[in-house]
Amino acid sequence: KKWDLFAAEKPGYYLTSSFFVQERIKRIYNRESEIIPPAVNTDFFMPSKDRKTDDFYLIVSRLKEYKSLDIAIAAFNKIGYPLKIAGEGRELSRLKLKAKSNIEFLGFVNQYALLKLYQGCKALIVPGTEDFGLASLEAQACGRPVIASAVGGTKESIIIGETGILFDGLTPDSLIDSIMELNKMNFDIQRVRLNALTFDKGIFKKKLSDFIFGKYRIFSG
Repeated sequence: KKWDLFAAEKPGYYLTSSFFVQERIKRIYNRESEIIPPAVNTDFFMPSKDRKTDDFYLIVSRLKEYKSLDIAIAAFNKIGYPLKIAGEGRELSRLKLKAKSNIEFLGFVNQYALLKLYQGCKALIVPGTEDFGLASLEAQACGRPVIASAVGGTKESIIIGETGILFDGLTPDSLIDSIMELNKMNFDIQRVRLNALTFDKGIFKKKLSDFIFGKYRIFSG
């Protein structure tokens, strides 16, 4: 910890991905930082041309304990809706033992398979506390809404009621309530995608270059 705090004083400037992480940098390192959200490839992630969606819900995540997949599995065990989980990790065997037959573990999927999953899902589920949550924007770029934890950085890329909803409490029942709420809502595909376009890679490049050259001018006098 002492070495980490010492090393944290060395950088001249800090960049971070979200307000959530910015607060942590301030609290632990007592350093100011500027937020530049990660980029999403909106040229690749886009809605399906036939606009057809299926009834399954989707999770895209590494299978690790802090991702809170137990919450989602318990929720979908209870309501019985189809859930597909894309991703690998050491928690796979344990989670499989807890999941009922309506939950499918897909393991690693390539980008093209992931695109089809985003395009076809009813909604993306983000149950854990993410620093930013890039999968949320990939799903939105495909025109699909997101149900995410109200804790963490994912909420910063969601417009509540327009591109997704948040659930409080981090419990299966709170997630179920949000799923039922989403089922009553209509989301406009283009409106959902429009939000993702504000995080496009071109915007990211401009923000990053502006930051670098702005600081360089200060440094060079």
